[in-house]
Amino acid sequence: MDPTSAVFLFCAVAAWTAAGYKVFALRREPSNTALWVLSVSIVLPATGFTVAAPLIYPHVGRVSGVPDLATLIVYGCIAGYGIVVSIMLLLWHKSPREARRAGTALLALYGAALAAMIVLFFHIDTASEHPLDFDETFGPTAVGGAFLLVYVSMYTTGLIATAVRGHQFARHVAGTGGHPWLRRGLRIVSVGSCVALGYAVCKSVFVVLAWSGVYLPDLSKLGVLFACLASPPIAIGLTMPSWGPKLTTVTGWLRKRRKYRQLRPLWEVMYHAVPGIALEQPTYGWALLGDLDFRLYRRLVEIRDGRLALAPHMPDTVPDAEQLAAAQQLPVDVVREALRIRAAADRVRAAEPARPVPPGTGPAPALPNHGDDIAWLVQLAAALDRIPAPQPEASVRAADEG
Repeated sequence: MDPTSAVFLFCAVAAWTAAGYKVFALRREPSNTALWVLSVSIVLPATGFTVAAPLIYPHVGRVSGVPDLATLIVYGCIAGYGIVVSIMLLLWHKSPREARRAGTALLALYGAALAAMIVLFFHIDTASEHPLDFDETFGPTAVGGAFLLVYVSMYTTGLIATAVRGHQFARHVAGTGGHPWLRRGLRIVSVGSCVALGYAVCKSVFVVLAWSGVYLPDLSKLGVLFACLASPPIAIGLTMPSWGPKLTTVTGWLRKRRKYRQLRPLWEVMYHAVPGIALEQPTYGWALLGDLDFRLYRRLVEIRDGRLALAPHMPDTVPDAEQLAAAQQLPVDVVREALRIRAAADRVRAAEPARPVPPGTGPAPALPNHGDDIAWLVQLAAALDRIPAPQPEASVRAADEG
């Protein structure tokens, strides 16, 4: 496979993947007009990149009997893409009546431009296939150049409308304080449309210079690079409002699961000393995938209950807390509390009698579902996992007596 086909087909795969995602959504909402328009806006460039690949391009002419017919299909799809995306943004941002009126005008403009492109194309003398150099071959001619300029003008109209309306709508959404993924998607589409304008500029300047006697084929080829760079972000931005919230849900679940696992060393110390804090037996492996919100809440409650149960057994002071904190690069108060909890757990397992604890001794038990408390408890669990085992109980008892 040649490099150009590889690049075009890569862009096509990205676009077709996004299109498939939207078609799947259409099965759930077949009457959603905006979703239909969005799907078409992705299918058009996907078709364009597929047909434009030199690996595919010659077969279109061979089957149809019209050399270079693939070029007309590709350019018709690309020009239509800009118009359809503009209509989609109108449906999102304007009232149905305003969107219908403006969308009808845009479709009429596209229809006229497409008709002109068809007429001009069939007046171009294309006796053979030109999958890689159609623009460079026919752009300098009067008819071929006019064909390209009509196409580029239509494409540019759609791109400018998309970039401007996308930016305006993103600002509007940002002002409402909601729909963060819609806002991000609109901004990405707006930026991608601006990048794609480089394609239109390169093609237009190439034709005008060629008509003036200055032939710069590399300028025309540079435009293709802009198109390839713009396609993936535009496809991502158009679909982001659909899959973005699901990504937020997944990342939120992963963060909760990470916190749940990080709290395990602290919870295990307390559970082994005071098994009664657990509502149910410890769960491992795939069983953790279910009802994670409840499990995290229960873990916080059980840690709090364990802290309360161990409090009467905690020593007032522990040796070497400062040195251990420095060695493990942990806060001193976290290491001190970890050592006190471990010492208390050892005393409970050794069946040593409890002693009264003066009011206000040590940090207050953490409350469930409080972000700062969870972060502190995670540090505490890390300290219990990382610091070495404490000195024999005799040294702790000596510290108490001291």
